[in-house]
Amino acid sequence: MNRFTSLEQVIPMSWDYKAWLRYISLQLHRFADWLDNLHITRIFAAMTSFLLVLTLIAYIQDLSVKEEEKQERNEQRVVNAWQLIAIGAPGDTGKFALELLKKAGSSLRGINLAQKTLETSFKREAGFGVFLQKLNLPNTNLAFSNFAGADLSQADLQGSFLYRTNFSYSRLANSNLRKADLRLSDLRNADLAFTDFSGADLTGADLTAVDLSGASLFETNLSEVSLQDANMNNTLFFNAKLISTNLSNANLENAILISNDFTVDENTLTDESTCDQLRKAKNWELADRGPELACGAPIPGLTADEDNLQ
Repeated sequence: MNRFTSLEQVIPMSWDYKAWLRYISLQLHRFADWLDNLHITRIFAAMTSFLLVLTLIAYIQDLSVKEEEKQERNEQRVVNAWQLIAIGAPGDTGKFALELLKKAGSSLRGINLAQKTLETSFKREAGFGVFLQKLNLPNTNLAFSNFAGADLSQADLQGSFLYRTNFSYSRLANSNLRKADLRLSDLRNADLAFTDFSGADLTGADLTAVDLSGASLFETNLSEVSLQDANMNNTLFFNAKLISTNLSNANLENAILISNDFTVDENTLTDESTCDQLRKAKNWELADRGPELACGAPIPGLTADEDNLQ
């Protein structure tokens, strides 16, 4: 007996569309039963589950490989960054290399980016070395590092540890050095115009012949600092410590000196030696200063009568 009912058994030879529909429906149901008896759908379901497991395993392995590749790429970036710094790469390359190294957790303490020809160069202009403008390394340990001759204009080194760091002949104009630790650092001949040193500690630092015009020295510790031959035109000294600070031949024209501490005595800001210290500077009498620093010269902005009252 045939598995499927013949056409003649279901419908007569004359046309009957309803009989045709019954015939097609019957055959489809019987075909579905036949497939079910062969367990094909169950086999396909099992195969689907198996393939899903394989896919998940492959995905996990792929993630592991990608993580390893990512780690390798990061390590290679660090190596490349050190190489770029070593060869003194031009443009912004050095800046990005330093920032990448900090992000990667590398120590930048003692890094040397000084211009190799600096010691034999007679060029007096600051910032002729490695280009590091807008360097962004706040709160970074750069102690004992060498940035001699570097262009660090508009750099952000706020809160950084810069103990005994060499910035001689560097350009740090318009930079942020708020609360930085610059004790015993070398900043000779550096361009520090309009730089913010608020709250910074420069105890014992050498700022001979620097340009500090327009700089902010709010609550800055300048004790035992050499400011000899420095240009401090329009520089703000407010609540700064100037204990044993060398002002010899420094230009104080239009500088602003308010409530600064010139003595180790906690009960007073000035003593009998303060005027002698101040008079060593050039144009000190043209500085905008408090009455305690009159030192026998008129104070700019005061009338003769007001000045006589001081």
